[in-house]
Amino acid sequence: MKQMVIFLTTGLFCLLLLGCGGEVTAVSTPTSLAQLPTETASHTPSPTPTETATPEPTASQTRHATPTKVPTYTPRPTNTSTPTATPTPDHFAFPAWVTDPSVNVLLLGNFERIDKFVVTLLNAQTSEHFDFIVNDSVRPSWVWHDNELYLQIYHPWSTARANRDAFQELINLTTGEISTPPLSPLPGALAESPDGHFLAQIVSENKPPIAAIIETETGNSIELHDPFNGRYGSYARAIWSQNSEYLALQRVQFYEDMLADYGLTIYTSGGDIFRQYDGLYFLQWSPVSSSQLLYWDSKNDSFLPCVLNIFDNSSTCYETIIMWASAQDVKVAGYVWSPDGTKISFVHWNDQSKNNGLCFVELSSEQIRCLVQPTDLTLDYQAFPINHFWSPDGEQVALFINPQGLSSDDGAFTSVLIVDKDGRDFYIFDEVLIPSLTTEIWRPPINP
Repeated sequence: MKQMVIFLTTGLFCLLLLGCGGEVTAVSTPTSLAQLPTETASHTPSPTPTETATPEPTASQTRHATPTKVPTYTPRPTNTSTPTATPTPDHFAFPAWVTDPSVNVLLLGNFERIDKFVVTLLNAQTSEHFDFIVNDSVRPSWVWHDNELYLQIYHPWSTARANRDAFQELINLTTGEISTPPLSPLPGALAESPDGHFLAQIVSENKPPIAAIIETETGNSIELHDPFNGRYGSYARAIWSQNSEYLALQRVQFYEDMLADYGLTIYTSGGDIFRQYDGLYFLQWSPVSSSQLLYWDSKNDSFLPCVLNIFDNSSTCYETIIMWASAQDVKVAGYVWSPDGTKISFVHWNDQSKNNGLCFVELSSEQIRCLVQPTDLTLDYQAFPINHFWSPDGEQVALFINPQGLSSDDGAFTSVLIVDKDGRDFYIFDEVLIPSLTTEIWRPPINP
């Protein structure tokens, strides 16, 4: 029997749509007020390195069982328990579970409470959460620096610095100390390789975008040759393989009145072209193999998911999913590899029949199994799945849902549903942002 607990956040909030290009769009939507925490605090960004921050304490909440089907949302309890953290003038006092290696922690971006933005760390096992308020729209992320894990708060709309440069802070998860790193002198977007030896640089202001690989130790830069001669010149993004030996560079050409075109190039870390493909949309490197990646063929209207082996240039496509979707009369999207590399998961939906859920295919047997059923998404409204993320240990999945589904630009009812790998137990945390599939919302593994 599934156990479901629903928590409501409060006030007004702002939905950020974080596209794969890293652009941020804010849409404010009014919603009714619910119970606010009894304590408030603020964290105001400053253009100087002497900035201080004060977190907003949030009461611990104990997960409890309620019936699987509930007619309406259950409001968050009044905040009368001991706060999970105590604010101090110059650092955050995070609860112990934030750095506990045995706990799965979610970074839920920002939502607006009254006139502020809130960043939330959520304990996926117990539903405890730690919130802190900032005064402008930010993009939070996990980053490693000198073998320590930090929460990076990036302010893309800061105007207090010269040339509108972005302002950011690093919050040490262990000590809670806040630092302001120096701005990078390198233009464009930078993607660091997992081993830290390389940076992939994309300068999108140029059309077509300019791409390069930079050696972090020497600073040497190798400009990446575009084998498509600018045919996919609207946008580019770079993704490193797990072993840092290969770089997938997705190039895109957008059109006003037709679907986009895609070109994919695989480079070695030395900047040489290893493979190139027309019409392939890159989804994800295999979590267990440096030779495999997940993609779909953009020239195929069914969005057929395939696994490409870049070593022998062979592909395995899983038509089983498309056949299943046809039999169920649903659409499918959001393909994601499970952390152990044995499954490909996906969301499905039907606007009329409300056949909505989350399923996966076992790659060895091609058997399909569903973790979230349509009845699980019948709350006080019918929810549609948007995208989902596996926890690093493969024990849980975070599924984002909304009554308007993938086409929604209104986050008034966007929630994250936490389900275990067997689909037997879940709870819902409300009023959260919709991250892109390229966003890392789960805390990286921490060695005990």
